[in-house]
Amino acid sequence: MDITTIIGIIVAAIGLLGGMYFKGVPFSNLANPAALFIIFVGTTGAVINATPKKDLVKIGALFKLALFGRKQDDNLLLVKQFVDYAQIAREEGLLSLEGTINGIADPFIKRSMGLLMTGQDVEFVKSFLKKVTEPLSKKGVLLKSEALNFIETSL
Repeated sequence: MDITTIIGIIVAAIGLLGGMYFKGVPFSNLANPAALFIIFVGTTGAVINATPKKDLVKIGALFKLALFGRKQDDNLLLVKQFVDYAQIAREEGLLSLEGTINGIADPFIKRSMGLLMTGQDVEFVKSFLKKVTEPLSKKGVLLKSEALNFIETSL
């Protein structure tokens, strides 16, 4: 769980408990199911009302990301994969990676490697990938693009 998530939960709890204290409401009122229902369902309704539909459909993934974070192992595995590809390309040449393309599960990486294998100019591939990943980079999804820049640089 990210530190900002923890801070947000603490600030919300302080706001709730502080409001009850200043209003003179006993804290035992929180054990009231009706009060909890009003707090959580009311807050959920306000969030739904204030959030565009295109963002609202991603709420489950965002909660999962906020509570559990990203799997660092996946990111490290991806970086290791690209380091291995770069090593093979340096030692045996770029075309020696052709056999590994079929084993790549990620469609973005598979497509990118395929472009390199077809003999496309590295600058063309780089500009194409930047155009493809530009909408994602605005949202912070940048690791694959950076990893592809890494392998392109090492060629």
